[in-house]
Amino acid sequence: MIKPLHQLFPKIEAVSKRKRNRVAIGVLRDSPEVRKALEIGSKHADLVIVGKKKIPGFKTIALGEVSDNDYSKAVIDLLQKGKVDAIVRGQVKYGEFEKMFKEKYGYGMESGHCGLMQDVLGRQWFCTSTDPFDRSEVPEVKIDLIEKSVHYMGLYGIRAKVGILAGDFTFDRGDDRWVDQTIHNAEYVVKVLADEGYDIKNYAHLIDDAVSECNLIIFINGSQGNFIYRTIYQFGGGLEMAWAVFVPVAYIETSRYHAKYDTHIVFANAEVNLLRAGANKVYDAKKDKKKKWSKFRVIA
Repeated sequence: MIKPLHQLFPKIEAVSKRKRNRVAIGVLRDSPEVRKALEIGSKHADLVIVGKKKIPGFKTIALGEVSDNDYSKAVIDLLQKGKVDAIVRGQVKYGEFEKMFKEKYGYGMESGHCGLMQDVLGRQWFCTSTDPFDRSEVPEVKIDLIEKSVHYMGLYGIRAKVGILAGDFTFDRGDDRWVDQTIHNAEYVVKVLADEGYDIKNYAHLIDDAVSECNLIIFINGSQGNFIYRTIYQFGGGLEMAWAVFVPVAYIETSRYHAKYDTHIVFANAEVNLLRAGANKVYDAKKDKKKKWSKFRVIA
């Protein structure tokens, strides 16, 4: 029996069903699985496919064999020129896409992001700190990611219960400097955010307990988090359902190593509906007049 805590996608789906919008997605490897995902996604949104060849039944911008930059540019231009309302990166290569997106808009993945996973038991939970190049080992950066993720979940009416991970239990300090630092960081983040009213707990390395009791999991650092989330969907029988980027446009990140993009399309369509209703995906604690600031913060 899946707890209500872990039944999250229906809330995103409900927002998506409010109105159909135009969503572009990069598809470079056609397959029956991809087409099935597109068919499901097309029940929510009017799709524009950017790829190498025409995909029957879908509006496609077929570019043939071109550079990674060309695929990226085609997807991003559709959004920038107002020809679609949202974009899903899909199978377009990340490095070129992210660089070009930032050049066009002035912001990108470094603004923060959180993803929705579904594990092999069917539990759905958000997570963050999964970018190998992020600075989430810095406690203040981790706090910022948590604040933004909790805010994003709240846009869908989801109350975040946060589980933060560390290298080991608090009483096991002393054997390794790096592990000790992760313990200190987790304790500090929990102390600050609990004081500010967040529902948050340090689970040390007990990720199974964290997932069982929480719907927002905070990994130790981006490298560790990246390995965990890839393991879940590449080997563990789970799903990477979507990756929300904290920027003011409807942009959903993905892994290009799978084909089940229907949930990403639903997410993108839902983001458009949120933005049109006046929601702000970008949370800035310093601009939140209702924000309670903890006396335990080292850097406000």
